[in-house]
Parts: sequence; C-alpha cells; structure tokens
Amino acid sequence: MWDNALEAFKKDELEFDRFIDDPNDSRRGITLQAKPDKIILNNFNKFIEEIKTIELGQYFYKPDEIHVTALSIINCSSEFNLSKIHVQDYINYIGNSIKNIRPFEIEFKGITASSSCILIQGFPKNNALELMRNNLRNKFKKGNLYNSVDVRYKIKTVHCTLVRFKMELRDKKNFINFLKMNRDKYFGKTWVKELELVYTDWYHKKDVVQVLQKFKLLNDKK
Repeated sequence: MWDNALEAFKKDELEFDRFIDDPNDSRRGITLQAKPDKIILNNFNKFIEEIKTIELGQYFYKPDEIHVTALSIINCSSEFNLSKIHVQDYINYIGNSIKNIRPFEIEFKGITASSSCILIQGFPKNNALELMRNNLRNKFKKGNLYNSVDVRYKIKTVHCTLVRFKMELRDKKNFINFLKMNRDKYFGKTWVKELELVYTDWYHKKDVVQVLQKFKLLNDKK
C-alpha cells in the first residue's frame, strides 16, 4: 500500500471523496471503536500540524475524532439510520462477545498511506483484539441481526487515519520527502480498556458521532 501510494502521489493520482465537505452527506453507520489516550492523541496532533505546514488544504482529523476501528458493524450508507434497528440488541450481542476480553496495549509506530489518506500504523501487543474481532464475526454470522461485517473487506490491521485528501498536492516533492522521513516515526503506546459503540458518519465528525454504549474490558483485579 505504501509503495502504491508514493507512486500515486508522484503521478498526481490521488483519490478524493466528493462528500468530504458536504453538509448534506447522510451516510451513517455503527462502529465499535477504541480511542487512543490523550498523550497519543497529542502526538498525532503534533504530526498533523507538521503536515499542515506543507499541505494545508487537506482534510485533517481533530484529536477527538481520531479512533481505532475495532470492527465496523454496519457500514455507512445513506439508506441507514438508527430507526431501522433495535440498538439494545446490538449492545447485547457485543457485550456477550467481548465479556472475556482483557485490556490490551497498542503500539503506534510508523506511517503508511493510500491514494486517499495518511494513516498511523498500530501494533497490538497480544492477540486480544484479534480474538475479539473473531468473536464478534462469529456472533453476527450465526445471529439474525442486520450487519455488514466484513462486507467491504476483512479488517485485520490496526490504524488511525489522520488525513484525507481533498485536493491536489501543492508541493508533492516536499510532501513525499516528509512522509519518507517519518515512515518509522514512533508515537507511543496506549492501553485499550474500553470500547465504544458509535453511530457515526464516514469521518467520525464530532458533531455527528453519537455514543450508543461504552464497554469496559475485563479487569481481573479485585
């Protein structure tokens, strides 16, 4: 993905989302997400500010919009809204699927990119996230609740999207060099002790996101 992105930048073949600044964008879905801690978010924001000095005109995520997708339950679509489901059923499904999952640590190190965005790479320190994702997949596969789990693709990685492109690069040579210099940049570690089920748009904009339920992960300490 990284190599393909660099080629796309060089050839001016970026992908833009025509809805990115559209106030009438009605695409909505529900996602199970984790939030990095404040120190990590601060480090991400510092990196975003550096990017802005080169490419100010792109779409930048605010600190409270940055997230790790644990699993997309219902993909964003203009045909979906909360009135079409019974939210408590989803809360019960998820709660039962993750009740034995312990807190886990994610290390954020290095950046990657696609023709549409810049992302931070995350590396879980154990298999808790993978186990949780598989539990949820099996639960929704065997159940009868509407979902679109793995319809677009089967999520295997951990990442945080920081930037989406909405216009051509102003200084692609400088931008590419900046990305290469920060390819292995270290951002720190965070413990995931809680997950959020959210009703959201495609970009997790603060004024759209609605937290439906918070789930505390298993704590063995008495």
